[in-house]
Amino acid sequence: MNKYNHLLLLLVACIAAYILYATGALHVLHLLKGYGYISVVAGGMLYTFGFTAPFGAAILWEIAPDVHPVTAAVVAGTGALASDLMLFHILRKPFFEEELQRFRTSRLIRTLHRLLHHETISERMRFYATWLLASFVIASPLPDEFGVSIIGGLTTIKEKHFALLSFFFNMLGILVLLMIARG
Repeated sequence: MNKYNHLLLLLVACIAAYILYATGALHVLHLLKGYGYISVVAGGMLYTFGFTAPFGAAILWEIAPDVHPVTAAVVAGTGALASDLMLFHILRKPFFEEELQRFRTSRLIRTLHRLLHHETISERMRFYATWLLASFVIASPLPDEFGVSIIGGLTTIKEKHFALLSFFFNMLGILVLLMIARG
């Protein structure tokens, strides 16, 4: 079919989730308020996956007025960390490694690689640009699969260091979302 089957499936799932959210199909989320921090953990776990990120963000948005934002960010960040660790391990499996290798050699990535490896850009700047991009993706409701693949699939990092980064940036992104939702 397509040489990027998993990425194509992710894109389709993101579009479907957005359509459900945009059409108001998720109006039943007001029922989650009675479940407090259990809903926060679920929202954090869903916040990381591309096809569930809109649902996770919607859960966190809906419950924001009923929870303490810092506590909820820590709890949701823990849920997000659990999901990211699962992604970290899955992306290192052989069936994803083949697709990641094809992605690494795609025209877009080759072009970005040439731009980043231009003689005017130092190795240190490349290092910081890679980590900045991955950190932004993980902190945002964008699919963490991309940030995790940058860190876990394209770099060498120990799991405990990845866990600290994942927790911190997810918690930070969720805290910002909760603060905005609270008004």
